[in-house]
Amino acid sequence: ENLKYRIMALIVDETISQKWDEIGDKDSKINFYIAEFVRKPKKALTFFADGSGGMDELCAVLKDNVNKALFGILKVLFYDENESAYTKWVWFKYVPTKVPVQTKGHL
Repeated sequence: ENLKYRIMALIVDETISQKWDEIGDKDSKINFYIAEFVRKPKKALTFFADGSGGMDELCAVLKDNVNKALFGILKVLFYDENESAYTKWVWFKYVPTKVPVQTKGHL
């Protein structure tokens, strides 16, 4: 298995750590990534998707996956009046109503 570490009986895919390093790079093209919570065979957080299309692409991915429990990071870049760049991070949890109740109970 391609596992990096275990958090309280939750297996975390090593790719998630790699994507965090990638999105944190100032020259990175991706501006979001998503992990999926999987209940079987073992509770795990696995890499699901990433993209460079910002909020529009992120929303499209979420709308196409209304039966999955997803967690993600969105990188938001903005500038002040002096044109200094700032990066903010938006963490989100997406648990639509079609996610099975048993899965919701493990979140």
